[in-house]
Amino acid sequence: MVEVATLGHMLYDIRCYVDEFPKPDKTSFIQGSIRASGGGSAANVAADLELLGHNSAFIGNVGTDRHGKYLIHDLHRQGVDTRGVNIVSGETGVAIVLVNPKAEVEVVEMLGVSEPVKGIDESIIREAKALHMTSCNPEALLKAGAMAKKAGLLITFDPGRSTSRLGTKKLSQVLKYSDYLILNRHELAQLSGMQDTEKAARKVSKDFDVTCVIKAGKDPVIVAGRRGEHFRVTPVPVTPIDTIGAGDAFCAGLLAGLLEGKSLEKSVRFANIVAAAKVLVRGARLRRSREEIQKKFGV
Repeated sequence: MVEVATLGHMLYDIRCYVDEFPKPDKTSFIQGSIRASGGGSAANVAADLELLGHNSAFIGNVGTDRHGKYLIHDLHRQGVDTRGVNIVSGETGVAIVLVNPKAEVEVVEMLGVSEPVKGIDESIIREAKALHMTSCNPEALLKAGAMAKKAGLLITFDPGRSTSRLGTKKLSQVLKYSDYLILNRHELAQLSGMQDTEKAARKVSKDFDVTCVIKAGKDPVIVAGRRGEHFRVTPVPVTPIDTIGAGDAFCAGLLAGLLEGKSLEKSVRFANIVAAAKVLVRGARLRRSREEIQKKFGV
């Protein structure tokens, strides 16, 4: 049985660990080998949830090329339900990921057939307990959000950089469908048009009856709750190796905590632990099991 359905992109990540990010008229050098693996925010969350002990399904598109075949097989191998994958004629989305020695990341994407998501299997959403929506075309977000709201699911929304730029006016109905809005400070500023993070979080929370969870990397997570809660949660101090996918691991941890009946604060604390576990390995997804994470971080 599916507990969480995720909606959005699944991409073929090509990862390069460089001595420094490229600059005009200057050569950067790749350290070691070029790596390839599955990526895309929605697919990452689905895969991470499986490692955390929660059954998941991915809804989105891949192409008819070898990258698409690889991604479906890879997700299936990780235990994710792939019934919701639409195979569309064309090229699968690809992300070129550069990681510098500080574990900072720069990404260039070719979305290919990832956009627009059209085919949404309603039976998967009706079966699930939660829907996690990520950056994709607004029509898909509205359709899936309406289905999930009607079915009484827990709904979380991580719009990412590109969808946040649409602003609250264009995303108003999607925000109203959502129980939790999960994004970083820059994305919140884009979404709300406000630079003060605290004020923006409170305003969006009040205007759309949604709990805002503001991811912050090495800084405290800010939570502005729909019932007036307002608190911060300090992240777990680690020395990162690769920060790609850290936000997706955070979302998976938050969902796991909420599904397990943890309080919002405890769920955010667990999400921080999961994100910390992710940045200690290379690639966009977790590699440690729930038991390994608990043993390492003493939870």
